Amino acid sequence: MEWFLLIAAGVVLASLLAVAGLLLVRRSPRFERYIGDNDVPGLLFGALGALYGALLAFVVFGTWDSYTRAEAAVTTEGAQLVGVYRDTQLFPEPLRQDAQAALRTYAETVVATEWRSHGNLIVHSTPDLLNPVWAVYRQVQPSDVINESQITVSRENLHALEVQRHERHLSGEQSLPPVFWPVLLAGSVVLVLFSYAFHQTNLRAQAIMTGLVTAMLTLVLLLIYSLNQPFVGPMPVSQQPILHALAQFDAIDLPPQP
Repeated sequence: MEWFLLIAAGVVLASLLAVAGLLLVRRSPRFERYIGDNDVPGLLFGALGALYGALLAFVVFGTWDSYTRAEAAVTTEGAQLVGVYRDTQLFPEPLRQDAQAALRTYAETVVATEWRSHGNLIVHSTPDLLNPVWAVYRQVQPSDVINESQITVSRENLHALEVQRHERHLSGEQSLPPVFWPVLLAGSVVLVLFSYAFHQTNLRAQAIMTGLVTAMLTLVLLLIYSLNQPFVGPMPVSQQPILHALAQFDAIDLPPQP
């Protein structure tokens, strides 16, 4: 709700500034003298609009692709968590309970602390959360319950979970190169300013159109900003896959139905 109010306030403020600029230009005594014919400005405005629209489409597509990859990384990690937890059922006691407790702690800590730390490398400044799980896995030895091949497979599955964990980290640390932001902001401002060169007899109608165009440009820029921060932005990637894994842990531990 807080983010929604901030976005709404940003859109309204940008639109009001654009309309205020239009009113100042239209009230200037030099406006009628310099406005001239609209044919040439119209051609230039169309070319600028097409070029900027292509840039916006390219950036939105790129950030959306990064966002969906982050979602896929979380989903895969959640699914692999369930598989790794299932592997521990073959471990002898007390290693089974130790491994399962470590996996629960891992999932709970990811949900509680890591979501807002992506992009700041905070997740790499403390001991890795999977260290306790690996410590238990290294103690598992072949027995009548679990053979060497099963131990190897379980360790491979844990390794896959480790890789997927870092896939999530890397997807959160990737972002739009900073050079794009001045270009995007300048393009929006120039596009709005260029629209002032057109003379509309009905000033109210032109003010409404200017406000709507500015609002749409602002929303697109805010969309790019949101998609560019998949874990810390106003619409972060869902934690549901990890929460699903925690719920599935409970289902795995339930005794069989009579």
